[in-house]
Formats: sequence, C-alpha cells, structure tokens
Amino acid sequence: MSGTIKDVTAIQSKRLIATGKPKASDVQEGELVPNLADKTLYTKDHVGNIIELGGSSSVGIKSDVTQAGGGTAVDNIVKITQAAYTALATKDATTIYIIVG
Repeated sequence: MSGTIKDVTAIQSKRLIATGKPKASDVQEGELVPNLADKTLYTKDHVGNIIELGGSSSVGIKSDVTQAGGGTAVDNIVKITQAAYTALATKDATTIYIIVG
C-alpha cells in the first residue's frame, strides 16, 4: 500500500536528551521513553521500576574488537548479570562477558 503522506501534526513521546535513566515519577507503567543521548529505550514495570528495554548497555551487544598480537579473537562483548552468567551452560571462548548489577 502506498500513497501520499499528508502534512499532519507529529505525535511525540517523552524523551531524554541527557545520559541516564528517567525518573520513575515521570513515567507511566508501560510507557516507552527513549534516551536520545544514550540511544536506549526505557519503560516502567508493574511495580514501579524503570527498566531498560534496549540500547547501548543491553545484553547481546556486538562490537568490533581489534586484536593486537596473538591469542583468541573476540567476536562479542556482552553485558550480563551475575545470575545470568552463572546460569549459562557454556561460556563462549570468543566472547567477553561484562558482569553488571
């Protein structure tokens, strides 16, 4: 389906332009709040916690790593909680795990 885009008023959501999480008091449960500085998406859960849905510090970050000298090449850098790291059945030898929280 294609057509002409009509000139209408854009709907904008709350957003952050400085690094960091939004204040819980500023967010409704389930509301999406992007942080434009961090390139991260936040929401508020059912008990009032601000949680990160995705972005620069989410689990599963893939990054280019330059290898200097010998050794094993690194394919991934992953931020993960201690509990999630402990629960991993196998740890990938080409992944750097950064334990957070």
